Amino acid sequence: GEMQSAEAAIKSFLFKNVYRSPSVMVMREAAETIIAGLFSAYGNDPRNRPKSLENQINRQSYGSPFRAIADFIASMTDDYAISEHHRLFDETPDLR
Repeated sequence: GEMQSAEAAIKSFLFKNVYRSPSVMVMREAAETIIAGLFSAYGNDPRNRPKSLENQINRQSYGSPFRAIADFIASMTDDYAISEHHRLFDETPDLR
């Protein structure tokens, strides 16, 4: 009905003009770079891990450290993720 077509029009507009806008896509790629970098750095070398992550891995009964790493990254604020990426890598994408 009329409501469904209005909802479809709104979704289409948002997808084209908000979710896929160039500025959003740049931010999204920057965020993906930071998250993938952290996951790789934490997963490949335990010396890269913050003490709180290492404690979480040791304390909880995760099957592998990767689930704990994913949960840890998911719980990070943007600022913390950016500062961690900056600590571990020469170049960090700008998320601001």
